[in-house]
This record gives sequence, C-alpha cells and structure tokens, in this order.
Amino acid sequence: TAVVTSGFNVKTILREIALSETYQRAIELADGEAAPAIAAIDTRITELTAQQKTLVESSTQLYSQWEDLGAQIEEIRTKHAEVKKQFDAADAALNDAANKLRGGQTALATSQANLTAKKDPFDAFDAAAKS
Repeated sequence: TAVVTSGFNVKTILREIALSETYQRAIELADGEAAPAIAAIDTRITELTAQQKTLVESSTQLYSQWEDLGAQIEEIRTKHAEVKKQFDAADAALNDAANKLRGGQTALATSQANLTAKKDPFDAFDAAAKS
C-alpha cells in the first residue's frame, strides 16, 4: 500500500523492500554460517592490528630520522654560511693584494723606463705609494 500511495516512487519501493521481513530473513546468515565468518574477521582484525603496530613503529622511527636529518642540514647550512663569510673575506683580501701587486708592477715598469731614460728609479715608487 505504501508503494501505491507514494505514486510508484522508486526510492520508496526500494525502502519498502529493504524493510520487509522476507528481505531481512533472506540476508541473515544461518546459525552455523556465522561462527566461521566471525572467526575469520577476528583473525583478520588481529593481523591488521599487528600490521598497524609495525607501521606505527616504522613511521615513528622514520620521523625521528627525518628530524635528525633536518638538524644535520641546518648545521651544514650554518657551517656553510661561516665558510662563505671566511671565503668572502679572503677573496676581498686577495683582490686587494692583486690591486697592490698591479700597482707595484706598474711602478716597477715605470721605474725601469725611468732607469732606461736615466731618471731616478724611486720616483715611480713614490708616485705609486701616493695613489
């Protein structure tokens, strides 16, 4: 009667079938069939619980290793920054020394030219020292 009053609505028809006692009895397991199914489910739950425990331990260990690697990376970054500062200071000192060397070489070349021209060779060094 509910089917007729619902205007043959498919959802209502399916609901009535699912709620009918005949359908309910058809999907119930017989008494002898339930015990093995429950035992199999219990065994599977035990297996999955053990597997879950192993996975949790493994993931905890991996996370700890991940954190250790993060700390090591941060330490390496700090050391890299220190080495870079030292390198930059050494590079600046090297550039300064190279500039002084070029100035000295220029003064030496000028001094040699003055010597060839019979001028005082120390005039070039005095000029280089003033610049």
